[in-house]
Parts: sequence; structure tokens; C-alpha cells
Amino acid sequence: MAFSTLMLTKIVESIRPFIVPDGQFEFNKVPFGLSTSPGVFQRYFSSIFRDLTWKGIVISYLYDLVIPAKDEKEGLEKLKIVFEVAKKYGLEIKLKKCQFLKKTIEFLGHVVENETIKPSTAKTQAVRKFPEPTTIKQVQSFPGLYNRLFPQIYQELLNDS
Repeated sequence: MAFSTLMLTKIVESIRPFIVPDGQFEFNKVPFGLSTSPGVFQRYFSSIFRDLTWKGIVISYLYDLVIPAKDEKEGLEKLKIVFEVAKKYGLEIKLKKCQFLKKTIEFLGHVVENETIKPSTAKTQAVRKFPEPTTIKQVQSFPGLYNRLFPQIYQELLNDS
């Protein structure tokens, strides 16, 4: 897990000891399963790429980065900048998990293509397969299944119910 690469400060280490039959141990890196690990990692990752995010070079979520570009040349220029920042902070990039210079991507349950964003088919399947509501309460709870990224559609659902 990506957050296991983050070093804990000495103060935090001292409050995270655990005891097992072989003795007492303390984590020196953020452990998997610690409820705050994803938030800690997101804050760290965001701080590293903050300037690039403000400049529109990257979009980040946890350990995923999207580098939007109009063409291959711009994409390669931005990629070089991102690699330089990653190297500066000692981030490990697993190339087998990377996709480069794609015209269509799926990110956070949405398909991004040609400056458009739409829900991915996999995500809309759950809504399509949802049993038809038979009570008012079920009808009122149904819009909660839909992602509020598309407020105009969400509002139409609410107005129609």
C-alpha cells in the first residue's frame, strides 16, 4: 500500500506501540489498517503536488495522478515535470500500474474523454440493477445511489419523485 512508504514522526511512533507474544513494537512507517492512514497519505501526496495541481498539470486522488494534456507533446512535458517532483520527494512509481498518453481514462468511477465526464458503465450498472422502488421511502432513498457530480441530473431525479 502506498501509505506504508510514509515515515512516522518520533512523536507519533511513541503513541503507536503494539504488543505481541514476541515483544513490544512500534511502527516506523504508516501501517496498513490504521484508520487515518488514507487521510494522512492524501494530505502528504497533495502537499507534494499542490503547485502542479494549481497550475493544472495534475489531478490527484490518494496515490492516483491524472495528467491532462491537449496533445502528446504537452503530455510528455507535463509527465517530465511530474517525474521530477516524484524523484525530488523519493516517491516510487510502479510503471506497470501506469497508463500513458490515453485519450480516454476511467478515474474515480467516471470516464473522461474529449473534455467530457460521464459515469462509467460499471457504476451505472448498480443503478440499473437496483430493484424498482415500491414505497415512498424507497423512492426518496433512490437518488442517494446517484453520484452528485452531476447535479443537474440529480435535481431532475428529485423533481420527478
